[in-house]
Amino acid sequence: MTQLPFPAEDYVLGLADLPGELVRFAINSLIAGDAMAPFAVRDFLYKLAISMDELPLRHGPVYEALEHKSGVLHSSIAKIDQGTLCL
Repeated sequence: MTQLPFPAEDYVLGLADLPGELVRFAINSLIAGDAMAPFAVRDFLYKLAISMDELPLRHGPVYEALEHKSGVLHSSIAKIDQGTLCL
């Protein structure tokens, strides 16, 4: 396994911040006429959500932050679903 040059918690929390940017990209792509990008983003976010839910964190400040970000992630998936309903 490769050693990260920063704490693993920072890496995980950084990944948890990614969905907001990807939702913005998906919605902008949809507006620009790219109907496939939102589905690809949704699939990626769904896999990320499953992976995050399987992390062995059950207590402490990282868990609390991740728990909140997990809710945001699931909300992001729902936003993309709503945006693509008209397709």
